[in-house]
Amino acid sequence: MMSLSHKSVEATGGQLRPSRCAGTGEISSEQVQAATSFVIFDLETTGLSPHECEIIQIAATRFRCGEIVVGDEFFSYCRPAGPISRFISDYTGITDRDVRDAPRPIEMLERFSCYVGDSVIMAHNGHRFDTKFLEATCHQHQAQRRTVESIDTIAISRRLFGTAVGTGHSLDRVMERLGINTSRYQRHDARGDIQALGDAVRIMWRRLDLDHHGSGILRRETVLPALRPE
Repeated sequence: MMSLSHKSVEATGGQLRPSRCAGTGEISSEQVQAATSFVIFDLETTGLSPHECEIIQIAATRFRCGEIVVGDEFFSYCRPAGPISRFISDYTGITDRDVRDAPRPIEMLERFSCYVGDSVIMAHNGHRFDTKFLEATCHQHQAQRRTVESIDTIAISRRLFGTAVGTGHSLDRVMERLGINTSRYQRHDARGDIQALGDAVRIMWRRLDLDHHGSGILRRETVLPALRPE
């Protein structure tokens, strides 16, 4: 997502909410195991340029069979090399005190890469913003990299709402069209933004009757730090 755009807490496991998925009725354990795993994520950064600015916050949650996997989340602040500007602090609520003891962005991405595993990552405006920061951070630190698939959730919105001039696919516009109350979420904080995006994706997934793999939605390749051998 374009965000002028977390103490690291990582949760694994998690349970799917009781749900119905894309016209298939109740989800069986076999369907869950066979379904593609997705990770919805969002970044907050010190500015817009991936080559001059740094990640200061990330949040993510797992998505499978058209549902958020409850309790399966990732969150970390990141410590940039320099101070956070007053403008960014006012915009995101993130201060130098929040990030003082946080890992450096590349250290956080190594942990995030482990969390992602073989999942497909998703972010809103991700192909123009979020994945550019992933790639730039790996490049700047000369990290060993691995390729992962990514979906920009704007592609899901375009599939549902069309591409006519003036339609607009910002997250706020998408939520408005879906009837989601934006006041429920702490926007421009990555944790609040993934909650908002997760709810939007869940509704769009059902309206489009997408299968467990999100077939037909454009994917691109991006990079994360390589997984270290156990």
